[in-house]
Amino acid sequence: MVAADPPARSIRGLLDSILDTVRRIGAIAADPDEAALLPPASVDALQRLESRCGFPLPPTYREFLTISNGFQGIAGGFDLLGCEQMLRPEYDEEVRRIRTLAWDSGQRSPLEGFAVGLRPGSDALVLLDRSRPTRGGELTVVHWCYSTLGESSSFSDFLAYWDGVSREVLARIQSGATTGGPGPQTP
Repeated sequence: MVAADPPARSIRGLLDSILDTVRRIGAIAADPDEAALLPPASVDALQRLESRCGFPLPPTYREFLTISNGFQGIAGGFDLLGCEQMLRPEYDEEVRRIRTLAWDSGQRSPLEGFAVGLRPGSDALVLLDRSRPTRGGELTVVHWCYSTLGESSSFSDFLAYWDGVSREVLARIQSGATTGGPGPQTP
């Protein structure tokens, strides 16, 4: 499934909205995982990451890192990574695991993309697809979560999409909580 990109909003506003929604989901679900925006990345960390990946970071992803150097618990299956996380050896090991799975299944994007969202052992993945640049230095964002494939034309469009998904999940949970329906599921 390819998701349509919703109207653009500020990165800060989207992050705050997603964080609030994910925390509300966690409170209803009594989920011990605490969602958190990490402190901003330093200029040095941004430069080291760009040097390591070999290309300039897309503007909206770079802006995200200057606001929050990672978003822990954006969903039950993954985190958005910060510079330090992507510079660790564990990141390389996890990316190798994902690329092996992609190679075995014939998927192209994880082989050519730069992973910016994952959680070790999870099949959820968010990556910047370097093979498909879009407007103004942005890269297409490809994301898998719970076997659903989506694409957004920029990192900010991905955040807008995820804000909508999170709000839909919260609405379903609230509806189920008040009607005695099935238990909550995080995005």
